[in-house]
Amino acid sequence: MDFWRDVKTKAATVAAAADLTVRKLEIQRKIGVQRAAQDRVFTSIGRVVVAQVKDGQPQPDGTKPLFAELDRIEDEVDSLQEELASLEGAGAQKGMDLCPHCGTVVSADQRYCSGCGNRIGQ
Repeated sequence: MDFWRDVKTKAATVAAAADLTVRKLEIQRKIGVQRAAQDRVFTSIGRVVVAQVKDGQPQPDGTKPLFAELDRIEDEVDSLQEELASLEGAGAQKGMDLCPHCGTVVSADQRYCSGCGNRIGQ
């Protein structure tokens, strides 16, 4: 009888520990969801502030380095877009294109991408 009582006690202990672990994971997931929501709000606030500064309003205190970094990133994106456009133009001349889904170089007459398998074009 002691054996079965010990088994029952240990099973209850394991079940309680499992319940605690599940509850902790659930709370951690909820925290992650709330942090993601918070990040979206921060991003929205940032977009509003950037738009206001571009419209001529003064930069908020302490944001000068952030705006400088934003300008540097925007310049880099512009440069990369120009490079991409030139590659796409060169590819069109050679009958080549880029898959819009994964960026794999494909011939202009391909219907499906050899890289990701998605349908190309219409």
